[in-house]
Amino acid sequence: MLTDMFTLQQVLLSFENTLRIEYTETDVARIIKTARQKLENAYQCRLDQPVYTVQAQNELVSENLNVFLQELAECLKQLTALTSISMYTKKPPINLADVNYLGFTSETLTTALKYLQDRVCYEKRGTIIPALVSALNNVEMSQIKRLFIVMLVMESLGLFEGVAACAQLLYIGGLVL
Repeated sequence: MLTDMFTLQQVLLSFENTLRIEYTETDVARIIKTARQKLENAYQCRLDQPVYTVQAQNELVSENLNVFLQELAECLKQLTALTSISMYTKKPPINLADVNYLGFTSETLTTALKYLQDRVCYEKRGTIIPALVSALNNVEMSQIKRLFIVMLVMESLGLFEGVAACAQLLYIGGLVL
């Protein structure tokens, strides 16, 4: 069955390889910063602006970043397939209650995740993202925390479509289906 072809563990490993995420630190902000630095070294460019901006402004790194974006697109295909299957089966691979909604109320966290899925509401991320980074420092390592970190690394790179895809699965994991 197709359901068996997509696991959260497999999706997370793909993202972590592509985004160069390693968990040698416990501080989430440092994990994100280290991943960005590794990506800068791997693709020989500064990522102090959104990836799309860097790609458009610098022809020398454009091809390298295109390879990166293609790899990321493959990860996103897996994630969206897993999300669709989860919606169909009504069995999301995560439950935000397992991490006590990161210390937020379930309504607060699911509302924040809903905003991250919507281009219009995305402007509210200025308050959402720092709160998530801070809250994740108090959560033990788990698949849920890893998915949040993947989402936050993509946010730091300006890859908002990827943020929306992660937020969607996390949102579903916060609902009682």
